Amino acid sequence: MENNNISERQKFTENGINPLINGCWHDDMQLVNFNIGWFYGQSREAFNFDPVITDKNGQEFHYQRDLCWTLQDKKNLIDSIYLGINCGYIVLKSNDTGYDYDVIDGKQRINCLMDFFENKFPDSNGNYWKDFSKPAQRFFNGRNCFTFCFLRENCSDEKVKRAFLNVNFTGVPMSKEHIEFVKSINI
Repeated sequence: MENNNISERQKFTENGINPLINGCWHDDMQLVNFNIGWFYGQSREAFNFDPVITDKNGQEFHYQRDLCWTLQDKKNLIDSIYLGINCGYIVLKSNDTGYDYDVIDGKQRINCLMDFFENKFPDSNGNYWKDFSKPAQRFFNGRNCFTFCFLRENCSDEKVKRAFLNVNFTGVPMSKEHIEFVKSINI
């Protein structure tokens, strides 16, 4: 006979081990369905691209790397958006310290999009954003190539750190050599 007062998590635990981490960073995260056009309406001043986390001793650490994407990296992202390829997570945390959002993950991609919208570089075909027709701009802005995650404003620095590490170190990235090898296959 089933007890209706037992939660789904308790049922799982009663039937075996529970490998899920209580209080994981996902608990403080909300997935939001935005398209790329959301960035078109934002200013750089809304984003803290160099947030800090504080250790047990009260020392603050900046954990984001500097902007490092090459022009080719930026063009590759724009090409991926054209093709509708999933471009990964953008993880933001609500902020009340002068910025709207701390950028936990996505600094390079957000800056790339803003640079593209500001006509700072052309796509792989030599086209600047200003040259797009209005329908082409709407189509581009309507793309859903990113998974947007928002961490709660009161999310602990430990959970911010875990979110950053989990998003950046899952899987094994392909080497540039392997990518070049696959590109070299003449089909």
